[in-house]
Amino acid sequence: MTDYFVNIGNTHTSFATWKDSKFVRVLVQLTRTAFFELPPCDADTRFWIASVVPSVNHHFDGLNAVFLTVKNMPPIPKMPACVGADRLANLLALAVRYKRNAFVLDIGTCITLEGLDENGAVAGGAILPGRRLAHRVVRDHAALLDDTPLAMTMPDQLAFNTVTALQLGIDRGLLGTLKELIAMVRKPGTRIILTGGDAPFFAPFLPDTEYIPDLTFEGIRIFKESDGVHG
Repeated sequence: MTDYFVNIGNTHTSFATWKDSKFVRVLVQLTRTAFFELPPCDADTRFWIASVVPSVNHHFDGLNAVFLTVKNMPPIPKMPACVGADRLANLLALAVRYKRNAFVLDIGTCITLEGLDENGAVAGGAILPGRRLAHRVVRDHAALLDDTPLAMTMPDQLAFNTVTALQLGIDRGLLGTLKELIAMVRKPGTRIILTGGDAPFFAPFLPDTEYIPDLTFEGIRIFKESDGVHG
């Protein structure tokens, strides 16, 4: 029997297996593609899924697929009634790894913050646009500004043209926001975890944080080990 762990994000969908005590990505693709692909599967294959894009969930119709929700996950105190599946997976991973006093910044298309308080209960969180989404909003709502590429490195000088001015404003602005969110939740002994596709871009500028690239997959696997039968 093959178990696939599936993280369906706004930009990318990733499939992974668990082999030799680590996650192995077997397929990564754009989420909103006309040619949504599944890895090799048969009647014994199971898909354990955290999806934030309901419009693509139909690709798993007729398959042995279980979607992570608030209702079928292992309980965590003070869990709100409506939370995105990626955030649920992150909270599960924090609960098993650290039990309490831990927060994660998932830095992707959107940036999400969620965490556990000193009692191991959900401490609340925040959501804001990530780099790509911020660039897209500027492109769509400013008549004289076209699509701009993402900066490859963190801008460190004031700009003299529109492209680098946008890169500086968005990237340094988001960095400042991330630092402010960390300052809001950090107490003695608090763990701050970074994950998501753009986490490596910001990590060097966020001291005393830990980068865990597969944290969301880790939470999905914890969901799988619980058999998705809670609630």
